[in-house]
Amino acid sequence: MENISEELRNFVNESRGQYSFNFKKSTTIQEDLNVWGDDAVEFIEEFGKTFNVDISEFNYNKYFRPEGDMIMVTILRIFRKTKTYEFTPLTLGDLEQAIKTGKLL
Repeated sequence: MENISEELRNFVNESRGQYSFNFKKSTTIQEDLNVWGDDAVEFIEEFGKTFNVDISEFNYNKYFRPEGDMIMVTILRIFRKTKTYEFTPLTLGDLEQAIKTGKLL
């Protein structure tokens, strides 16, 4: 089943506003919902409180780009010849799983 729970859908809509597409388990928090940086921290903290999910070991840097100008970061990486950093997608399906297990890693 590709749909997410009504409770999670309501949480996203209440915390982030209405979106013009249907949520699926594969909907990504950063790319599809456009949540990153400080907004991501607030979103995950509120998610943890709302659904009683332990987020104490959650690594934000693994899933979300930082606040600020990504153009400068990209330019610095080009000059330093470092590979661009790719983030692991965090999906609404992952959040549903965290609700079931009580922990988001």
